[in-house]
Amino acid sequence: MEIPIVRIYDLISADIITSTTTEMASAIIRVGTMSDSSHALLYIGSTRIVEAVPPSVRVTTIDIALDISPWAKAWRMDNLSYKDREKICSFAVSLRGAPFSSYGATLSAIGAATSGGAGCFCSRLVAAAYDSVGIALTDAGWGATYPGQIEKKENRNAHLKCLGWLKNPLLADCDERLQRASR
Repeated sequence: MEIPIVRIYDLISADIITSTTTEMASAIIRVGTMSDSSHALLYIGSTRIVEAVPPSVRVTTIDIALDISPWAKAWRMDNLSYKDREKICSFAVSLRGAPFSSYGATLSAIGAATSGGAGCFCSRLVAAAYDSVGIALTDAGWGATYPGQIEKKENRNAHLKCLGWLKNPLLADCDERLQRASR
């Protein structure tokens, strides 16, 4: 199945983005989880995203967040109301400044549930934001969700659909469009 190219203007609030980098931590996550992706972030509108990266949860623009990512895919929960989208984004933004948890991220990568405790990691942030409106993103629960589970059909919520590539090194115009849209 060919995955289409998605323009940033096609995204709506509460869409999910999965990506990876060429850094060692990303490689370890991908190997440990047997996944292609190592990062998940939440689109909140107007080219902005919320993500959990060291040292803490931040709100930034999509081009900055994906600067070192060779590829990124966009995902959408097809049964969300506008009100739920707003609540999901508000929940995620409310965590701005929360400390990043390397420990929690490591435990999720080996399948150990980490629903309690302080700190966030990327997929916990996204899954907890959806959980705030009563929607489970994956069958693992928000504390043990890792980015690859969001992508794997057998693990993710049936209403979560891949929109397409936001960034792909084989599709040169993806990067240029992403940078122009965030200016």
